[in-house]
Amino acid sequence: MKNSILVKHEMTVKDIEKMGARVQIFGAAEHVVRGSYLVNTVLKTRVKTGDLYRKIRNVKNEHGIIIAKRLNPEGKLYFSIKAFVSIRESHYRNSEEA
Repeated sequence: MKNSILVKHEMTVKDIEKMGARVQIFGAAEHVVRGSYLVNTVLKTRVKTGDLYRKIRNVKNEHGIIIAKRLNPEGKLYFSIKAFVSIRESHYRNSEEA
């Protein structure tokens, strides 16, 4: 994520549930987003997204692109500019198909 720009807009739990596909937790395994839950990819345990929100390091979309990142455990989870580029590309793709 060195070459990606973070936007000073914090990603919320609802944003993760709507736009996220996978999240990485500080010092832990990756989790898959399933509605309002996160499922650990190794242990297959399920926990509410809000319960792990402060521990989320980054959020990826369905294409594996990091759309939000927390730079340190005490910091805020900020959107990446790539989140908005993906939304725009998806919008244009859908309008061309119509």
